[in-house]
Amino acid sequence: MPSYENEIKASLAKFEVLLRAQIERSLRIDRQGVWQIPSAGDKIKIGILPGDEDLPGLFSIVDVILRTLLSDLIEKGIVEIIHIGGLHFESRYQAGKSIPIEILSQIKQCQAIVRGIWREPENGSLESVDAALQKELDLYAHLTPVWFPKREVEWLFFQDVNEGVLPAGGMKIQDLLAIDFAFSTPNGAERLARTAFAYAKARGIRQIILSIDEKRGWQTIESFVAACFAAAKEFDGIELTCMEGSSIESTFYQPEGKQDTKMVLLPYRQDYQVLFQGESEVCMGQVKIGASCTVLGWDEQALAFAAKDSAHVMACTGMLQSISLLFDLMGFYHAADQLRAAMALSMDDEQSGAPFDLISYVDGLLKRIEEM
Repeated sequence: MPSYENEIKASLAKFEVLLRAQIERSLRIDRQGVWQIPSAGDKIKIGILPGDEDLPGLFSIVDVILRTLLSDLIEKGIVEIIHIGGLHFESRYQAGKSIPIEILSQIKQCQAIVRGIWREPENGSLESVDAALQKELDLYAHLTPVWFPKREVEWLFFQDVNEGVLPAGGMKIQDLLAIDFAFSTPNGAERLARTAFAYAKARGIRQIILSIDEKRGWQTIESFVAACFAAAKEFDGIELTCMEGSSIESTFYQPEGKQDTKMVLLPYRQDYQVLFQGESEVCMGQVKIGASCTVLGWDEQALAFAAKDSAHVMACTGMLQSISLLFDLMGFYHAADQLRAAMALSMDDEQSGAPFDLISYVDGLLKRIEEM
């Protein structure tokens, strides 16, 4: 018997588990529906969930910004801000769970979670906190806001969360064969498309770019293309444009000056960070959307692009970008507009040569908000 026969059998068993898990996940999320803006007057709990590798002082800033911009709603009892502590490396390791049960119970009471960055066990004994949140909250859409202050342009990248390319679901048989899998479901494609178009409508975005690379395999993107064109017919006033990655890259480098927000819908995992090469100021957030909960934070990848002297400001702004998107998702449009305008004006201070460390940036930001 060939030396790889047992490995083939083990891989087939692993593939069966992967197929069943994806089908069961899709059916479970189908029963929950898709994200919708909460009805007026609905009680919204926003949980603040620090990690153990966070930017110092970041969550104090988050708390102040939320309470400043949502003060009226907090006073009326419509919004409640809850601090959830104890989710750190030691507590997770001792509990033997990515998220201990008592902390998970608090998380599930919230409609939004502002999350931190966690140190993960090197031996892989626990799955990441992000992965656990995705599963427990059935998050299905991943929205990455990327803002380039110097060029006054914002790009929004929409992707699915688990469906699509699954590197962890791949397999390797000795040095003879390596495979990665890509999955898509018609319902998952519809969820992502409808969420992206609904968000675009809420933000007043007039164009969505669908990134297509047929080299990835038509079978896995056919349902996304069909779902996107169906959504485009339903949402009048939003143009859908199909582009290959190289065309999107050329669109990215348009002449400087005020530009409309660009939204890109990615039907599978794509390395869009290649667009950021050579940019010294990149603010990246991260928002994951489910039918009943939204999880947001800053994207630590942005630190790889930021200049050393402004890295903390870029990270903080990435978090605030995510918060502005949360306000959109919750229907708090005035607060979202206020925050975005204040960030833009505060970044102007940096380009004018004024002192620009994290403290002076936040002080200036709060001053701008108070003046509005």
